[in-house]
Amino acid sequence: MIKKIVILLVIISNVFLITSCWNYTEIDKTSIVAGIAIDKGEKDKKYNITAEIVELTGGQQSSPMSSRLIEADGNTIFEAVRNLISVNRFKLYFGHCKLIIIDEQPAREGIIPIMDSLFRDHEVRLTNDVLISKGVKAKKILLQKFESPTVNSYDINNMLDNRSQNLSKATKMQIYQIVNSLSTKGISSILPTIIIEKSNDKEIYKITGSAFFKKDKLFGFLNDEESQSLLFILNNIKSSPLTTKIYDKENLYITAEVYDNDTSIKFNYENDELSVDIKVKTIVVINDVGTYTNFVDVSEYKALESKFEDQLENSIKSLVNKAQTEYDSDIFGFGKMLNDENQSLWEKYESNWDETFKTLKINVNSKFIIRSSGSIRSTIRIGG
Repeated sequence: MIKKIVILLVIISNVFLITSCWNYTEIDKTSIVAGIAIDKGEKDKKYNITAEIVELTGGQQSSPMSSRLIEADGNTIFEAVRNLISVNRFKLYFGHCKLIIIDEQPAREGIIPIMDSLFRDHEVRLTNDVLISKGVKAKKILLQKFESPTVNSYDINNMLDNRSQNLSKATKMQIYQIVNSLSTKGISSILPTIIIEKSNDKEIYKITGSAFFKKDKLFGFLNDEESQSLLFILNNIKSSPLTTKIYDKENLYITAEVYDNDTSIKFNYENDELSVDIKVKTIVVINDVGTYTNFVDVSEYKALESKFEDQLENSIKSLVNKAQTEYDSDIFGFGKMLNDENQSLWEKYESNWDETFKTLKINVNSKFIIRSSGSIRSTIRIGG
């Protein structure tokens, strides 16, 4: 009897082992989508979707990858994506999709319908990076051709990773992060921006600056320097070069690389007035010196640290003032920070936060510490 039960259990277990995945699709009957561009629709449709399809040259996995584009229109994102089937013979596979580029025009009309559709689609990964195309249609970014076979979506994805890691001038945002910011009070969404510019008579795409939103509508853009100041406030600075002028009357500069950074934000409420203190502590390493500087001399260190401190404080104050007076948008998420720090105080200002933000008093204190001057303690001098 026991022997019969064991045999039965073995048979049942084998049934599960030999079954395939319920949603398995043969790889040679699918088209791998690397990225998607979303533009204003044509032919009286709301959206135009362009998908970049990966192709293996020669059909081998080790062969260089290239790509082709397909596009379709629809009144919703889902409809447009489904309409892509009519111009592609294989089922589209989004498991390896890395990138979503949204054109400036539909972004100004509101990105909630776009994000809602992407968030609901079980095939689209919520870790897809999202960018805003500035001054050019999103699909033109994917149309750029190079001498060697390139999948533009993967190339842009790598470029965004490197830029956020080594330059800290781009705000890397993924689908789930955007959905979170849209559904959270007291914060505006910030997305990286991609453009096309000419270089050696050729058009190339370039990630530069950021796009900021008011609610779900694109409201304006930040340049590289403003984006970097924003990342300092958000305590999201990684490795980043900082350059300052050494002497005001001379065309001499010095560059330091951020080794570590810590930004703390604290709210104060006194005499029925709300203010915020931003304290930034930055450790840097000197990388490039445009004039003679003796780094053994403590006074040289202190003067240079003070120069960097003043520069960062001014850039942060300038960006905050611009957001309060021109952008009218809490791109820093001060409202959310206040809610996290003091919920009862947030409840006092929540209903009128947009007006409160405009007059919010900001105090900025920057502390720079030069950890080292590289491999040498002073700059190279010509012998006499």
